[in-house]
Amino acid sequence: MARKQGSHQYDDAFRAQAVALVIDQKMPVSAAAKQVGVSYETLRKWVQESGRTREDEESKSDKQRIRELERELKAARMERDILKEAVGGRPSVNARNEAAAASSTIIGHGGHVWSLHQRHSSGVIS
Repeated sequence: MARKQGSHQYDDAFRAQAVALVIDQKMPVSAAAKQVGVSYETLRKWVQESGRTREDEESKSDKQRIRELERELKAARMERDILKEAVGGRPSVNARNEAAAASSTIIGHGGHVWSLHQRHSSGVIS
């Protein structure tokens, strides 16, 4: 990282590298400022002027990762249900509930069947 000698003006490449330490490498501003040889306030100002934030970078990647994991989970559940049915096992409660939803019934653990209009013994509509 090069800076102009004899003045406190830094070239754009130097500033971009210093900001990248804070944003991309998630280094604290104080540590990055010491590493590149500028004051805390100077680097904080550069980060603010860059318009980039750690939160933007993290939330964008987190949202993408969540969507990817949800797709993988859905595929794994479908594969599991297909394999269970192929080996003659009972389909999962969720699969049975989805099939029963068209007839307004819910099949619980143990094979208990509830109608959406039937009252459970506890008095709660199930």
